[in-house]
Amino acid sequence: MTAWRAAAVAVVAVLAIGIGVAAGSFLLTSRVPLGGAAAYVPASAPLYIEVRVQPSDAQDAALREVLARFGPIDGIDLDRPLHDQLVARLDRMLADEGVDASWSRDVAPWFDGHLAIAVTSFDATLVTGDESTKGTPPAVVLLGVTDASAAQATIDRWRSLDGAPPVTDTQHDGTTIHVVGGDEPGAFALAGDQVLLGTDEASIVALLDAHADPASTLARRDGIAEMAAALPSDWLAFATYDLTSIVTSALDEVTGGDGSAGPLDALLEHQPLRGAVAVTAGGDRIGLDVATDQPTGPFAVENGDRGLADNVPGTALYYSESVNLGAALGAILDEAASSASAAPATGTDDDMLGAALGGELADLAAWIDDAAFVIGVDDGTPYAGLVVVPTSTE
Repeated sequence: MTAWRAAAVAVVAVLAIGIGVAAGSFLLTSRVPLGGAAAYVPASAPLYIEVRVQPSDAQDAALREVLARFGPIDGIDLDRPLHDQLVARLDRMLADEGVDASWSRDVAPWFDGHLAIAVTSFDATLVTGDESTKGTPPAVVLLGVTDASAAQATIDRWRSLDGAPPVTDTQHDGTTIHVVGGDEPGAFALAGDQVLLGTDEASIVALLDAHADPASTLARRDGIAEMAAALPSDWLAFATYDLTSIVTSALDEVTGGDGSAGPLDALLEHQPLRGAVAVTAGGDRIGLDVATDQPTGPFAVENGDRGLADNVPGTALYYSESVNLGAALGAILDEAASSASAAPATGTDDDMLGAALGGELADLAAWIDDAAFVIGVDDGTPYAGLVVVPTSTE
């Protein structure tokens, strides 16, 4: 392994550790308006994840308490903060490889602790297409910078490492973009308060252009900041998502864009396809808080205590309840019946299915009012079940 490749692998390892459950040390510790990395990401990005390498004291302690429930973890002392241990371990790994690079020396002096990953677009043909179109969605990584001079010094030093690939420098609106050649192409740039990493020069240009037009960025997108403000203030991880383009692309790919997805579109228009998520550690559990637009129509929700949890064992590991579930199920079955009746008949089975969907099947959910779903483990035996409030006991 060349020294430059090992250094690059080390950075990727740190990112992977932070995103994985074992690291759990990427934490956001304060509620602030979206900014920093989000101010470079186009508002149309379907997925944005922001994490922080160093946890707050409270989240670090809570996360260690959760991890302790899984027994000893090799090389991790759960009585000490996680971040310092992970950095020390990474530095030892690099030293053992004989690489003249370390996180403590080369990254920590200029890194502000915020790391972001964004998928900038999605096309269903990346998954369902032929070999000429299949691939991974375009994505970028952004690292917050507190000291641009120190960051530039690290970039210059790493470019001089043994085995570093050829790099061509280009300019875009006063920012130098480093285009990496060789077997592992890519591009990166130091843009004031962020180090931008992308798959190619175009991905970096897109970030810079978005930053030059603040109104076009995720940080200014209507509703996103409000959703973020509704989430807990001490985060283990934060993300925003907008599945609109992904769902549209997938439906067009499946149906060939012939309009046959109309019934499904009618259902999706009532469902929120965008939102913000915060993951937190809370003593004995990992919490997932989600803020979204309100669902409408048959999926409209009502806040309230329905008392369903009183019918669920205390050993439950997962619990979810819904108001007026029958209306939502009925809407789905109605749309399925519409699709079946509109589709050309291809034989007896299709005729029978269409008759069933257009007949009594949609009425089977009408008796369901509120409902709860639960999964748990009792004395080593897993269980799952539903608690349903009927609209009519008959």
